[in-house]
Amino acid sequence: CRVLSGVDPVQGIAAGGNTEYIGRAAYQQFGLQVLASAPDLQSLCEQAATLQGMEGFQVRVIAQASSGEERQAWALAVADAIQAKPNLDQPSHRLVLIKAAGHHVLGKIVTQPDRSYRQHDQKPQRTSASLSSRLARALVNLVPVAAKTILDPCCGSGALVLEAHAIGLQVFCGDINANMVQKTTENLAHFNYACGVQLQDARAWHQPVDAIVTDLPYGKYSRVADEVVLEIFTQAAVIAPMGVFVAGMDLSAQMLAAGYAQVEVFAVPKAKGFQRYVHRGSREPIGEPR
Repeated sequence: CRVLSGVDPVQGIAAGGNTEYIGRAAYQQFGLQVLASAPDLQSLCEQAATLQGMEGFQVRVIAQASSGEERQAWALAVADAIQAKPNLDQPSHRLVLIKAAGHHVLGKIVTQPDRSYRQHDQKPQRTSASLSSRLARALVNLVPVAAKTILDPCCGSGALVLEAHAIGLQVFCGDINANMVQKTTENLAHFNYACGVQLQDARAWHQPVDAIVTDLPYGKYSRVADEVVLEIFTQAAVIAPMGVFVAGMDLSAQMLAAGYAQVEVFAVPKAKGFQRYVHRGSREPIGEPR
């Protein structure tokens, strides 16, 4: 959320953030234009009464720890205040009332994720360890929005490669396993994405890119030796200022040893108690959100 909006969310809301990149998001719901803001519902309704051009509106409510009856009452209060006729079936203006931290905000939905990652759930080739399309999209979105080129040196069946293509990045990719190269090639062709897949050791890449995003082999039969992981990190830090790596354990110490100045780690639960660890490393300290 921080990368796409520019701000950290508080209670699931990124207030004051940029909505330009929400269309490519994996987990965000929408981007709002704030129409009214007040400490209490009555004051908010007074502001709502002054809104113009709201014909055909619809109001939904987001409020933690509230009942359905409460949310319905709040929605009706706002709807009654707006000087226009609602349209619940085909709204022209989709409004959202958010009640959080003792404050009320009324906003208009101006953008929503296109959910284009869903089409990749139908890719013809996959493995038992393949990332879901939605998670793969979220991982690609950890890369700064200014990035134009990325590398996936352990592409597997291509989940990350597909998502990077879908949001318009130039992608370089490969794998040391010829079977994985073939799977990614078939998946790319299925969606008419143009990208050459290289049969190559992850440590042998020299192509400078804006970021590296890859899912390291960490299954029961495909775990990479510790010294190889360190060598992958070392080369990655040379050719890209940022790297996003998925692994079966916390490898932040190895990333720091390989030359990254700062490493963030996010644990992502998987089935049967297993966890993936998502690492985002930068050669320079990652700036604080505005």
